[in-house]
Order: sequence, then C-alpha cells, then structure tokens
Amino acid sequence: MRIVRRLLPAMLLLAAGCGDRAEFLGQGLKPLPLLPTGDALVSVVPQTRRVVRVRKGETPQAIPIAEGARKAARLQGDVVAVLAGDIRRPLLQLVSVDGAEVRTVELPGAYDTLEFSADNRYGVLTYSTAGLGPDVVARNLNEVAVVDVRERAVTRFTLGTESLAPRSVVFAPPREDRQFVAITLDRGVVVFDAKDPRRALRRIPTRLSETQPEVAVQEALFSPAGDVLFLRLSGMDDVFAVELSREGDELLASVNFLAGGTGLSDITLAPAAAPGTERSVVAVYAGSQEAMVLDASGTQDVRRLPLGAPLTSAHVLADGRVLFYEGKLRTVTAWDVVTGKSGTVLLTAGFDAVRFSDALGAAVFRHPGTGSGGAALSVVTVREEDTRLRVRISPIPVSRTVQADVMDETRGRFYFAPQGLPAVARLDVETLGIEQLTLDAPVTALYYLPGQDVVAAQHAEPARGDVTLISADRLERGAAERVRYFTLADELDRASEGP
Repeated sequence: MRIVRRLLPAMLLLAAGCGDRAEFLGQGLKPLPLLPTGDALVSVVPQTRRVVRVRKGETPQAIPIAEGARKAARLQGDVVAVLAGDIRRPLLQLVSVDGAEVRTVELPGAYDTLEFSADNRYGVLTYSTAGLGPDVVARNLNEVAVVDVRERAVTRFTLGTESLAPRSVVFAPPREDRQFVAITLDRGVVVFDAKDPRRALRRIPTRLSETQPEVAVQEALFSPAGDVLFLRLSGMDDVFAVELSREGDELLASVNFLAGGTGLSDITLAPAAAPGTERSVVAVYAGSQEAMVLDASGTQDVRRLPLGAPLTSAHVLADGRVLFYEGKLRTVTAWDVVTGKSGTVLLTAGFDAVRFSDALGAAVFRHPGTGSGGAALSVVTVREEDTRLRVRISPIPVSRTVQADVMDETRGRFYFAPQGLPAVARLDVETLGIEQLTLDAPVTALYYLPGQDVVAAQHAEPARGDVTLISADRLERGAAERVRYFTLADELDRASEGP
C-alpha cells in the first residue's frame, strides 16, 4: 500500500478526465464501509487519507485525516470517529463532515473497536483478538480506554478479569451525574462510570452460585433510567437483573435472578407505553413457547403470553405492542402488553430479514426465493379490535430475491433492490402502493438519508466509489444523481490542476 500511495499522485495526473483510468486506479483503494449520516454518505479512504462526504446536489467534499485509518463509526449528528495512526502513535480523530473540522486525540494504544455514548460525550475503546497478527503478536485484551470528548482526555485502565477479550460495549442512557457503561465478556461483565472509570469499577460474575463456572453474556440492556442492567446469559433461563447505584466513590451492584420459562432466546426492554414497566424486560422462551414481562425486583406479578410456537425474537413497536417471530417459522404473534390482547398470523414461508416501521405498527418480512416458491415480501400490520389484535398479512411477490433493502421508519416506505437487476422499488406499507426506478447498474446496498429524504444506492465494488442518490418521494430518473469515483475526491481535483 505504501507503493500505491507514492505512485498515486502521478497516476492520477494521467487519470484526470478519463473514467476508465479512474476506475482502474480505484481498484487499488480499500475504503472502509460507507457510513450514512442524517443527510450524506461518508467514505473513509485510508490510502488517500481522506474522509469524503457525498451529498445529493453537491460535489463530493474531501477532508484530510491522519494516515493509517482502520476503523470508523458514525456518531450522532454529522460526526464520524476514526481510529488512525500506527502502533507508535495511535490516534482518534473526530471529523465533522459538515464543518470539515477534525479534532485529534492521542491514544495510549492502537485499539481495534470504538463505541460512543448517545450524546457523543464519552467513547470506549477496546482490543479484539482480530487485531493480533505479524505486527502485534500479543496484547493485554483486558485493557480499555475511556475518551472524554469534551475535555479531550483519555483514561486507560485494566478490567482485571479472567476473560480473553471484551465481547461488546453497552452504554446506559446519559445522566447528568453519571454515565454507566457495561463491557460484556465470556466470563462475567464489568460495569463502570465513564465520568470516573478508575474509581467506580465493578466486576459482576455471571453464575448462579459460587460452585458453578461463569458463562458468556449473550445480550445486555440498560433500563431507561440506567439504574438496572439486564443480562441474557449463554445456556441459562434466568434473566440477570443487576441493580446499580453509587455510594461515594464505590459502585454498588446487587443481582436478582428472574425466573420464567425454559429456553430463553431473547430479551428486549418492555414498551414505554405500558405503565409500571420502566424497570422490566420482555423475555422470549423458545423452549416453553411463551413470552413474559419480568420486573427487575422480581416482586411484581408476571405477565405471560403463550406463543404456540418456538419463537425466538421480539421487537417492540412504538405503540406499545410487541411482535414475536423466528426466521425459520411462519408464525408471527403480536401482543399488547397494556391490554393483554394478542393475535397471530402465518406467513407464506420462512424469511431471512425483517424491517420495522414502529410508528405505523408495521413490519416487512423478506422471503428469499426457493425451489418450491418464488421470492416475496410480507407486509404485516397490527390493528386493535374489541377482543383481540388483528394481525394482517399482505404478501407481495417479487421477481428475484431481494439483494438490499432499507426502511424509512417514520413514513413507512420500504425500498428494495432485486438481486442482479439495475432497479430500486418503493413499497408503501400503509397503501401497499409500489413504484420502481430503473438505474444504470445493479445495487449492492441501500441507505436512507432522512435529512435530505434521499435513498442512496451503492453499485459494484465500494473501492470505485459509485452510488446513485435518489429523491425518496420521486422515483424518477430525472430526480436521480449518479456519483462515481468519489473515493478519489480531492486527489483527482489536485491532479487536474497540474504541478
């Protein structure tokens, strides 16, 4: 890659104004995966040391960054965080893609992953086993770093566990006086306060008794107030509810074991619309084929719903209802936790993906084509009747298996692209109206940018920087704009200016 960087300016002089050569040069680039912000796509290109903003109606803008970009994540607003530098001088760069402003924080280690709080105030950086290789033969993967973005301060500390490496980082909702963070592991979980991570650190074992071995955390959720951490553990049916509090410099944690059915397969926070469930989760049990609402204290009466099938997943809709499903099965069940009403529908076949429009109480299930049947979409809507929930299915056959899709959750518009076809279609989940647009090339990925109400269709290999930006409410070729070779933005402009 060093050779590519050295030769790139000279080669670009030859490529300027020539699409074929620019496409050839693009093959030497390996940009990080595209990141959608509210109104733009962002491409981080390590080889050109640029963050490129692609927005409909504008020329792609390139923002210089440090060498060695290897990981990027979108924060709230227009900010993109980039791990860059090398082992000798690792960096975290916070890039405002609207203001073209770059803030740089020096790091104590070349970390592999980054996660940020919902308000962008704190970031937690960790290592992974994937980061080991010829350049790095060994690391203490229990070491983490907390970044205070406002103060540009970094605190490095060690978790001190027997686990090999962190599995995930979960932030509680931000509070004025604290910012709890949970790091899940294959043995236990560690909770700390990002405002004072060294003093407030608590390791919580994940086992029912001292004589049993600890097990891995499969899922972790904080309650809306951030004072309860719910854990789903590998091979256990009890939900672990960890109640958290601060007493001076000490972080206190007490664990309740919430028993329910058998075969615990999913947990999700209880609907906010259901009174008295602020510290509760909905637990799905595939073994006993039921769902329950479990309170963190274990003292409230358990709300229970028989599912009639070994469903494994739950999704809470904005109206307080919950959908239960399993990709290999046809059954979809809806439950209103407030009224206790429920309803069930059978899909035409199993599915490989589902998208939700919470505001409209609807979901779109995606069925791949099989030898016995063609590809299809199933629109599922939930409506209340006097004695039950009416779960309705509207099947929509499609010409080929769907390659890419995205949902405009607020308006209930589902955009999808059939595999291998140069086309994008829009399905309105309320009216079932369908429109389509023929493009110049097949689509590999779709993104929705709500700030501009634009759908972005990615074409071919991402190294080429090739997308079509489409007005979401006008599927017309005249309203579409194809942007190519944006991964070479700035470099092509400078090359065309000459020496």
